[in-house]
Amino acid sequence: MKKPRIELVAAALLLGSLISLPALAQIQYFGYVGGADNDFSLAATRGFTNFAQISTESDLAGTFIRSRLTAMTPYGIKAMIDLGLVLWCDYANDEHYVLCNNFAQRLSTWHQNNNDLLTPDRVLAFSVRDEPFRHDVDMATYDYLAHLVKSHFPWAKIYLVESSPCGIQGSCGPDDNPTAYANYHGTLPDVDWIGLDHYLIWPRTDSTFQSMRATFKSRFPGKKWIYVMDGYWDLNHFWTVGPPSAMGQVARDWYDVARADPDAILLGVFIWSRLGGSTTSVDFGCDVLAEHVAIGKAITSKGRSQTSSATGNFYGIDSNGVATGWACDPDALLCERPRLDYFVNGIYGGQVSYPDDASARLFGYCAALSGPTTLGYTFRQNLPYSTIGAPVTIYAHDLDSAATSLLPTWWCAGNPACIWYTNFSPPKGYMDYISYSGIATGWVCDPDAPLVSTTVRFASGALNIGTYTATLSNEQAVSNECGGGTLHRFSVQLPAWTSGKGIHAFAEDLMSGEVQIPSLCGDGWTCGWGGY
Repeated sequence: MKKPRIELVAAALLLGSLISLPALAQIQYFGYVGGADNDFSLAATRGFTNFAQISTESDLAGTFIRSRLTAMTPYGIKAMIDLGLVLWCDYANDEHYVLCNNFAQRLSTWHQNNNDLLTPDRVLAFSVRDEPFRHDVDMATYDYLAHLVKSHFPWAKIYLVESSPCGIQGSCGPDDNPTAYANYHGTLPDVDWIGLDHYLIWPRTDSTFQSMRATFKSRFPGKKWIYVMDGYWDLNHFWTVGPPSAMGQVARDWYDVARADPDAILLGVFIWSRLGGSTTSVDFGCDVLAEHVAIGKAITSKGRSQTSSATGNFYGIDSNGVATGWACDPDALLCERPRLDYFVNGIYGGQVSYPDDASARLFGYCAALSGPTTLGYTFRQNLPYSTIGAPVTIYAHDLDSAATSLLPTWWCAGNPACIWYTNFSPPKGYMDYISYSGIATGWVCDPDAPLVSTTVRFASGALNIGTYTATLSNEQAVSNECGGGTLHRFSVQLPAWTSGKGIHAFAEDLMSGEVQIPSLCGDGWTCGWGGY
């Protein structure tokens, strides 16, 4: 299922229905190449896939296969294992690596090293060599290897995916002219499933793909059929299928073709994990991935559980009125995000939006009561100016049950709600003096919110003394400085340990930052008491 070098094929842009339809009974498997290569990929795809293709390592004692099979099994995902690096050596150039001299011993050793996990409940099928016709593999050797693998794992399927049209017609790049297909007169006796990978097309209407499929089927009749869905995007796709957002309809096109084929057994996606120079499925927006999820659910009959409530955090609101945080439903499938609503003073204000961006997905944030950690999703919402100074709360609606209030972080102004103000003006204030008994007096305010009592922070050098709210009545002159308000004065008893020390005061901004305020004392900035 590796990406072949193919000629660009012009295709008509066919916009079909996105209505989710059930799969026909013959399609039994849906999954990704690379869909379980790591815990992130497994967590993202486990709810709507039941297979993943993984590849062996050249190190026969490597632990990758063991770790992946162990992780996949509890979630009903079986492995399709590419044995390429067990059987084939000199693989520095992937296009031309050759059969290992000791291939039989290598297979036996690898089998023995992983024997306890290579069982029918964990493994679905094996590939002997990817695209053997395209790579001009000696097919008598291929048949021997397929039979050898079958003798080790008689219960498993052997699958062969070939490049179309390169492997069949020999229509490859200038460096290749494979003849293996034309020279082979066998029947692939130990191969159970076959398929073609052909990308950058609309498969329902692409005549080259339709012709190659008919040719391959007639050449090897009676085989079950694998469809390899185009699950990556690069600039070449732009000229044949359109922008990345078109890949959702491309997926539907592949699904429709597979559903119409009575020989179809599996619909796979190339590729989930990242591929140099391309946008792969892991990077697709939720507009595309929602189509993958719908197709996977229809084929696998999987779905979400209902064991956990929606959760998340409300980070706060910045001085531009942008509310941020994250939310999730731990039971959700990929890109199933709880609806978010914000309330102002307890009254519904509107819906909160999620960016449709793969970078906004958070792995490790959303812990389910049962099962692995799933994905969280960041949100970002511009609030209207009418919400300035009002308590704002955000509720996440569970996909199956009630709404939950998102807990603000501790730094959110107004916690347990969040309150925001503009930040056009810095805070200001004045410390009158500190009495001999340690009572500091003065005033502070934030002109961006003149009706709000703000805070003053005291410090002695690098030592923080404490932060206190100014709640006392002030004179008109202070109100004029602040732009309004009448509760900006403070009178604070400082702790005894500050006696004899130089003390500074800072006016705190309601959103972020602070400003040191002058005083009547000493140098105009530093006050003291008790013998200072």
